[in-house]
Amino acid sequence: MNIIKNKKGVMSIAVLLLVLATLVLVIYSLFVFSIRSNSVQEYITSGVALEELYSRAVMLNFFLDDICYNVGSGGNAISEFRAGLNQYKDSNGAYITSIPYDLSQIESQLDGSHISYNGGLLKVNFNITMISTSYFADLSKGREFEVNYNYNYTCQRKLA
Repeated sequence: MNIIKNKKGVMSIAVLLLVLATLVLVIYSLFVFSIRSNSVQEYITSGVALEELYSRAVMLNFFLDDICYNVGSGGNAISEFRAGLNQYKDSNGAYITSIPYDLSQIESQLDGSHISYNGGLLKVNFNITMISTSYFADLSKGREFEVNYNYNYTCQRKLA
């Protein structure tokens, strides 16, 4: 095995290419990182905001299940559902539950497209948008973010 030694002290072509490739790679990486750092969006997982939304969804599910299963077979399911919603209101017409905004969205959807009664089967389907506002860990900056949750409630019940 013959190893050719360069006696003049001149750098070999392989070392030159390695140094140039490393230099180009470092410059390109710095350029890409500087460009992308300006366009990064923040994705934050907030356990507090999600926990609040899920607990509101469970409470809303409880109230709506209670109303849905108390609707009789009188034939007018919409008016009976409205009466069921009214049992959670005070004398001023405000909801007495801890989720009044979510229940008020139900009231605006009480029509034939969300509640149907066919052949003894009651079908109820509501879409509720829940919003929770939370703050970043550093409250001194006053930065907040919103978490939107689209909740779909469905109830099917065979009425006697």
